[in-house]
Formats: sequence, C-alpha cells, structure tokens
Amino acid sequence: MKQECWLIFREGSKWSKRYLKSGFGHVDILMKDDFNWYVVRPRNRLLEVKILDFKVEDNVPLMFKQMDYTSMMKVNVEKEFDVRPTLNIFHLMNCVGIAKYMLGLFPYVFTPWQLYKYLNKIRLGKIKVKHVLSIEIV
Repeated sequence: MKQECWLIFREGSKWSKRYLKSGFGHVDILMKDDFNWYVVRPRNRLLEVKILDFKVEDNVPLMFKQMDYTSMMKVNVEKEFDVRPTLNIFHLMNCVGIAKYMLGLFPYVFTPWQLYKYLNKIRLGKIKVKHVLSIEIV
C-alpha cells in the first residue's frame, strides 16, 4: 500500500527570510487517508495537526497551490517501510525534520531548500530510496 504526501514549500517567518532561500522558509505536509485530509504544520513551539473539512474526493492540493505557496511536491511512499530511524543531532525537530521523519528519509539536509533539492534528485533518479515510489512536482 502507498501513502500520498504533498510537501508544500512556502515563505517562512521574518526570521527565516534573513537566512533561508526566498520561497523556501517553511514546509507543511498535506496527507489523506481513507476518510480525511489533514495537514501537519510544524511550528516554533508546537506541532499542529489539523483534520481539514473536505471530502477525500476533493482536490485539496490544488486549493493549497492557489494560495501563497512557492512549490509543491507529491511524494508516494510505501505505507509500511523498513528503515532504521535515527533521532540524533542531525535530525532536528523543525519542519524539515518532521517532513523527513514522516517520509522515512534521513539525509543530512536541514533547510526546506535542501530538502527540495534532495527530493528532486530522487525524482530524477540520481538517488535511489527503495520505499519512495514516485515524486512529482505539482
């Protein structure tokens, strides 16, 4: 079985605009199951998980894309994959760390732009990750 995830890259806070690539200051994770759409929004002091008021049939990624987001990637992963998760100093609990953990990825990337470039390398076939079935730019 596969799990569809949409990584939504967007401008971040005022702080992140100073240090991170323009348009890649934050990443949200949009997912759906058999019953609901939900969005995971890592914040400074909390992890916000919202069940969205949409039907599973609704095109929620398109609705998000029409908002102020820079880029969106759809990532299909095996729902039950066997990777050895490592929580260490290189797996920060920020938006990128949460996205990597949810996708079962453990590269040494720390910013949304680095994550975007890493996923793009997987999409182009330069890096192989067996539980990542496909990646497309939406």
